[in-house]
Amino acid sequence: YGLANILGTLAGSAILDIFGTENWQFIFFVNIPITLFIVVVGLYVLSNTKEKTVKKIDAAGTLLIVAIVLCLLYGLKQIDFFNFIPTLTSPGTYPYLIAFVVLLPVFIIAERRAQDPIINIKYFTSRRIRTALAVAFASGFVMMGIVFIPQFCENALKVPSGDGGYFTVILGLLSGVSAMLSGRMIDKIGSKLVLVLGFTVTAAGSLFLMLVATVYPTLLTVVISLALLGFGLGFTMGAPVNYMMLENAGENESASALATLSLIRSIGTAIAPAIMVGFISHAGASLQTNIMEYLPATVNMPELPYMQDITDRVNTLKNDPNMSEMLQGVEIPDFSSMKNIELDFSGGGNYEMPDEVITAFQTSDVTTITDATKQAAENMFDEMMPPMIARIQSGLDNGIKGISSGIEGMEETISGLQSTIVTMNAIPGGSARTVGMKSALEKMELAKADMETLLKEMKTLEAAVPGAFKTAMTDYLKQIDAVSNDIEKSYQDVLNEGYRSIYSTAFICSLIALLLLAFYSQPKSLSSSKE
Repeated sequence: YGLANILGTLAGSAILDIFGTENWQFIFFVNIPITLFIVVVGLYVLSNTKEKTVKKIDAAGTLLIVAIVLCLLYGLKQIDFFNFIPTLTSPGTYPYLIAFVVLLPVFIIAERRAQDPIINIKYFTSRRIRTALAVAFASGFVMMGIVFIPQFCENALKVPSGDGGYFTVILGLLSGVSAMLSGRMIDKIGSKLVLVLGFTVTAAGSLFLMLVATVYPTLLTVVISLALLGFGLGFTMGAPVNYMMLENAGENESASALATLSLIRSIGTAIAPAIMVGFISHAGASLQTNIMEYLPATVNMPELPYMQDITDRVNTLKNDPNMSEMLQGVEIPDFSSMKNIELDFSGGGNYEMPDEVITAFQTSDVTTITDATKQAAENMFDEMMPPMIARIQSGLDNGIKGISSGIEGMEETISGLQSTIVTMNAIPGGSARTVGMKSALEKMELAKADMETLLKEMKTLEAAVPGAFKTAMTDYLKQIDAVSNDIEKSYQDVLNEGYRSIYSTAFICSLIALLLLAFYSQPKSLSSSKE
């Protein structure tokens, strides 16, 4: 079993490395050659034994236990233990838990009437067997904490998704060693003390992971956690609990007793993930908010060409009595407000994060969370910047049209003055009367030159606006890269909060098992047989 645990997780990580995490379903194809091998070899190697007397299969009990477990699983899955009462009383939760409570006595009645019950109810009348079954449930529950080890290692050590499976080699090796030791130790000190040792080491591993590895995630602290958990699990997940059950059941009921034990342990392994996943989900709910706290709240726009010069020229021309009427409708955008643009990732503004960006956050890991954050920022730019660019360019267009119209008016005025001067010069003594006109003409031509320069600058500015926003976005993404360590640390801390809850549950289950074992006494027949 330990060897399969090692090879299975290694194969899973290798497949993810080869085909990519997006093709995670390829992992399940590894079952095909294994299954074919078992079928073919089994036909030739395994002997086909039959019982002389076969009792009727407990179909009713089988259906009822499936319904009971499903109702319990689904009901527990819907409960948010951090928002217990509202989720417990929601229509998606309590009907299934009620169904579980109603079906349980029906199942007990069915099992008492069955010829060959799937669970022998009389086992529950024995205090020792009840203890063995409770310890089996606890061992199955604790064992499911191992399911989250690859993800925990990836988060703690900042390795890509899929590579965390390689670290379970430590678990497999240590659990393989302790599993072999447990078989030898049972004969010398009994199953109770072996289980006490196993749950004590498991509790220590869970406690170390909670208090040390999640707070100081290094290769050393992670390896120590895995070593303790693996070593402890080897003492608890196999032979000792089976032996504990067998020493309290009759020899002729050994197969039924172990089947019942296996079922109870399997129920523990099924219920545990339904609860533990909730801890990760609850912790992840604050992920987006925590990460956004590290992002710059403003976008710094680069200096636009002629920005200040345009503003000064327009104000100067408007202050000129001869030009003010001509530029009355010309409005230039307030460029000073463009220097710093406020961003709002909270959803309180007009921006709503699209589903694909939310999915990128949900499927990210500690190595990709910065890229997911940058994707969110780029999406916000793509969403918010085009209207801002259009608004600025619209203002500039209005200004350009006004300036162009003013230039056309000035050209007409200049042309009129020039014609008048030519006419006056042709009249005897008329040139003396054109001195003022010539002065006005010069001023008008200078103003026209200023307005033509202004027009060119405004067109240049208008063309530069989209590029300026693009540069601002590039600079903003660089700022995100600069705080990538903070973003990754925030991601780690959020998920580690979930892992702390998971392994605090494993720690509590280990303590409960130890408490149960403290009141367990081995059968006298076992002690006498050893003597």
